Amino acid sequence: MRDSPPDLRAVLLDLDGTIVDAADGIIDAILIFAREQGLAEPTRAWLRAQIGKNPEDTWRQMGGHEPAAMSAIFSERYGPLIASRAKPTPGSEETLVWLAEAGIASIAVTTRTVDSAQRVLQAMGFDRYFKDVLGRDLVPEPKPSPAIVHLALERHHLLPTHSVMVGDTSADVLAARGAGVAAYGVLGGIGAEQELRDAGADFILANGIGELADVLNARARHKDIHS
Repeated sequence: MRDSPPDLRAVLLDLDGTIVDAADGIIDAILIFAREQGLAEPTRAWLRAQIGKNPEDTWRQMGGHEPAAMSAIFSERYGPLIASRAKPTPGSEETLVWLAEAGIASIAVTTRTVDSAQRVLQAMGFDRYFKDVLGRDLVPEPKPSPAIVHLALERHHLLPTHSVMVGDTSADVLAARGAGVAAYGVLGGIGAEQELRDAGADFILANGIGELADVLNARARHKDIHS
């Protein structure tokens, strides 16, 4: 077993922008679906900024009158295509391997549905690394509500101090902090550094998810020295 913080039992991981890069596939599919539905076509930059947020809000802002139904149809119709184009973010697989070898559970906490999340993880061969996959369809409200983080803690009998949340948007940070869990913001995805800091991120992974292991070990050694 590799070195790891002694009291850390789980890392709650956002997917899109954190360990999964599916942005181009998602944006292309949304634009195609928007044309089919007669909706206004926003810019790619605007759509990129919506990734990781509640998709029903995105469809509503684009003029959709039944956003819940549109989300379901979109996921069913385009989910497999999006999954096939998804790729790992730099350092994500190495990080998942390290967590597994260190005995730390990886739990996906995402605004995707469970089915969508499992599909993309399976397409990349990442499903074997995850102890659990939690999606927006399991909670009353998606991130930034802390409901999905609370669910992860309850399901796996975790104290907030025994886990950290890692994500690339302010929604991830706010969800974590609302549940009393340390929030690590990841750069390279959707959120900018200042956005993550303003939301209350406890730490910024400036070089992406690939530096998580080193950061966790360094912070654990600092804690040991000062305990």
